[in-house]
Amino acid sequence: MFSVLQLGRPRPAAQGDSVAAVNGPLLVAYDGSPSAQRAIADVARLHPGARALILYVWETPLPGPTADPFGVGGPMFDPEQIEEVERLVRANAEEVAADGARRAREAGLDAEGLAEPARGPVWATILDVARERGAEVVVVGARGRSTVGSLLLGSVSNGVVHHAHLPVLVMRPPREEG
Repeated sequence: MFSVLQLGRPRPAAQGDSVAAVNGPLLVAYDGSPSAQRAIADVARLHPGARALILYVWETPLPGPTADPFGVGGPMFDPEQIEEVERLVRANAEEVAADGARRAREAGLDAEGLAEPARGPVWATILDVARERGAEVVVVGARGRSTVGSLLLGSVSNGVVHHAHLPVLVMRPPREEG
């Protein structure tokens, strides 16, 4: 039995309320945004003590070495610089995932942080990791860091909702946040 829930406006559970038990882990898509931080807090209130995978998907900022399209000689990007940028991006991704896991543990979840490179669209990577790790539910915030992508539902959340083959919980921010 499920209780009626107005997402983004959680309230303490009242007698008679019920939330479906989750046996496998929750996968919480996390990007460090206020919406993602709130999603962690809200899902922890809904499923206290649940196992949670806090996933940050990072995108490679630069292409690999490419041939010079202008014919002036040499690759367009120095391979050592590309490696350094990728190292910094990966380190940042791991910090964001660790921050999300810390927040989740503080909120009462049994959390593990994961940082994964994008394997195509971010939403596809989220769903791939959910499948690989046996997640029962994917949790996304309605808006992330992307300004263009934050229109309406948000491009990542929208992709997850429309392509998922498992339940997706979209945590909307309160009206004053967005």
